[in-house]
Amino acid sequence: MVVDVNIDKILKLGISADTYIMLYLIYKKNYIMANKVLAKNPILTKEVLDDLINKRLIHNSNLPGFSEPQKIQVRDAFIENVIKPTCFFDEFLEHFPVKVTRPDGNTDFLRSDLKRCKVIYNKIIKGDRELHNDMLKYIDGEVKLRTQTNQMKFMKRLPKWLASEEWEIWKVQLDNPTSDSPLGYGQNLN
Repeated sequence: MVVDVNIDKILKLGISADTYIMLYLIYKKNYIMANKVLAKNPILTKEVLDDLINKRLIHNSNLPGFSEPQKIQVRDAFIENVIKPTCFFDEFLEHFPVKVTRPDGNTDFLRSDLKRCKVIYNKIIKGDRELHNDMLKYIDGEVKLRTQTNQMKFMKRLPKWLASEEWEIWKVQLDNPTSDSPLGYGQNLN
């Protein structure tokens, strides 16, 4: 199991990395792994539990002297401050072009219907950081290639880009580049 740890947020809350990992396992309801960790490193001492309760990070239903992970509930203060990642869609949106000038000279804003796009994007990503990073790679690759070949004017709007699974096309194109650079409109094949 891989756990990303944001040290700045842990320091801000004043908890140790071990405590963070334990709370993360409890949050994910991975009690088997939590018990294995506790067997090797009994980090949930009375002092630590009291500190976490005082910081409003957990609710403890254990009897005094016991620290069963199943009886500890991680509270919103921990989830909101530490667990919840930055919104993948917002990061993706930073990479997507805002507007283009179409061949007829009109300016077209590409970021429309953001609420629906966010739902579609989250359904595609399903919280997978690796897939999200791939999507960023594909949109950056498309923008770079379209800019080099003067094809930005044909860039799809965001809702259409997501709904038509445009990233699949760019995945193939970027992962299997041709040896020749693409010819732009009006260039010769001499």
